[in-house]
Amino acid sequence: MGNKPVRILSTGEIRRDTLRYAYEQGIKITVDPFIRILPSAGQATMAYIRELSGKKLKVIFTSKHAVRTVISCLEQVPEWEICCISGATKEEICSFWKAEVLLATADNGTDLATQIVSGGKNEKYIFFCGDRRMNDIPEQLRLHHLDLEEVIVYQTVGLPHRIDNVYDAIFFYSPSAVESYFSVNPVMDLVCFSIGSTTTRTLKKYIKEHNRIITALHPDKKSMVEMAISYFDKQTE
Repeated sequence: MGNKPVRILSTGEIRRDTLRYAYEQGIKITVDPFIRILPSAGQATMAYIRELSGKKLKVIFTSKHAVRTVISCLEQVPEWEICCISGATKEEICSFWKAEVLLATADNGTDLATQIVSGGKNEKYIFFCGDRRMNDIPEQLRLHHLDLEEVIVYQTVGLPHRIDNVYDAIFFYSPSAVESYFSVNPVMDLVCFSIGSTTTRTLKKYIKEHNRIITALHPDKKSMVEMAISYFDKQTE
């Protein structure tokens, strides 16, 4: 990778061990968040989640933030069947529930919706989500006449600010972070690594040279670091 470390801007938090691993491989990652997640489950929502916890339900999670907020409201482990995004969201679920509760998993919302639609007839689903959730799942489920109730448990707040330092690449983890970044920063001639297809779709609105967008094979930050290492290794061959 050369003597000079590759400089990457991360628009969200990354675990210290992952940052250390990247640095050992010649990649220096600067963490500078462009969104803030705020749990928004008030007393009424918390009481409703506890009420739901006493029922056998099919629920949907597409964010680890939703999982954490819901768990913080629970007084017991619910007998829920869970459909979720893989990666960090699935890991959060399996740290509280047993893996056997997983009804469907996929790397992105579109594929998860497809699984739900193919397996559910006349079913009701509870979707724990944020206030800026993507439309993939609600649109698909309602299109196929599946009953869906959305419960908003967190808010996503943009933190747009100018970046003056020079980087070789940027890590993006959500459509909201993409929008926050490009609302005040120009489109630069650098590589953008995306955590998944929905984030990639948003990046393509700003970056016309789609070959400069690299989507992670799996929706987790360690996978993105691995892809960055591989990409910049090839650039120096």
